[in-house]
Amino acid sequence: MRSLIGKPVRLTISDPWDFGTVHGSGPFPATVVDVPRDTGNRRGGALLVRLEKPLWYQGNFCEHLIATPAPGGDGLEKLGPSGRLDCSFISISPQGARSASPFDLTWWRGWGTLRGVIEGAWLESPSEENDRAGGASPSPTTRGDD
Repeated sequence: MRSLIGKPVRLTISDPWDFGTVHGSGPFPATVVDVPRDTGNRRGGALLVRLEKPLWYQGNFCEHLIATPAPGGDGLEKLGPSGRLDCSFISISPQGARSASPFDLTWWRGWGTLRGVIEGAWLESPSEENDRAGGASPSPTTRGDD
């Protein structure tokens, strides 16, 4: 899981609906900043992600989010192979993100929970890679004497 640190991801937020009213549903580009060293005590693990463009939501600054798999869903280890995963996201302060234990949410009392999907932005289909490289597939060349 620690191999995900530094990887680009995209977040699409579906709940709460008023978040989408204010900011749209995304996708919101982000980067994996940290992964807990020991995920044995959390089913499916967690990720600390940092949004490329921080958002204000309900009077709070949202830049760092803890992503955890949705209950009953796959664990974050499925993020690499499958690309998409239903998650809950908890907004934490920049100070919390820089702390020695950013995944300790014992202080959390319910604010800042978002639900949606996280997907690996480094997992692009061949057609997306081709589009970025210059467009359509190369066409066969014709000879000048045809």
